Amino acid sequence: MLAAAKGHQAPGQVGTPAGAGANLGDLDGAVDVSTMDGISAVTHALPKTLFLDVVHALKANGFDAAREIPSRIEGITFGPDIKKKGNTLHTLWMSNDNDFVLITNDAPPVANPNQFFVFGFTDADLGNSKFVPQFQESDDDNGDN
Repeated sequence: MLAAAKGHQAPGQVGTPAGAGANLGDLDGAVDVSTMDGISAVTHALPKTLFLDVVHALKANGFDAAREIPSRIEGITFGPDIKKKGNTLHTLWMSNDNDFVLITNDAPPVANPNQFFVFGFTDADLGNSKFVPQFQESDDDNGDN
């Protein structure tokens, strides 16, 4: 689960193509599980709702589910905001890892490149929540400013 301010929601993990999606977890009432074992911590799981159906979004934009959508999405991060027709879009970047397999053993073989997907969303897409960036605006690695 990616971090969000208390009372807000954050996009979460993605899965395999059949159920690939980014989820919003409701952080209200969240419990600190850092000192619990896994069995105890799981009883405090956050309620979540689907924020982005990755396969549906890619298919709606011309990707062939059988040949162009990877079997796993393994990387997810927020990117910079962009402007489109005067509106601010937050970006969510996703990637796969081809495990050094350039062509699958399927019949017929399927190309298996590393891919990056970028999705744009607005605060309105988050329902009653607001996106809160979790990174500094400065690119100063020395901490001088």
